[in-house]
Amino acid sequence: MEGVRLLTEVTDATGLPNDLVGNELARLVASAGLSEETLTLDDLREVLAAYLQDVIVEAKNSFESGDEFDGETSQVTSIVREG
Repeated sequence: MEGVRLLTEVTDATGLPNDLVGNELARLVASAGLSEETLTLDDLREVLAAYLQDVIVEAKNSFESGDEFDGETSQVTSIVREG
């Protein structure tokens, strides 16, 4: 249940609509193969870092190709830990 409380806390802290942020966080956690119930702060950091990297890369690619950036990422990149 620790993970659910963590997600609720982060969702509330954004100041954005809870349903939108909560659903997106739940999708990201599931896409990473993690459980909301057992999610740790370190897990969430890795998931959000991968998501942010995807958004930045997509924005860069859209900018370079002249396409409009729609803010949607196709998937969360695999989480890579540097030794």
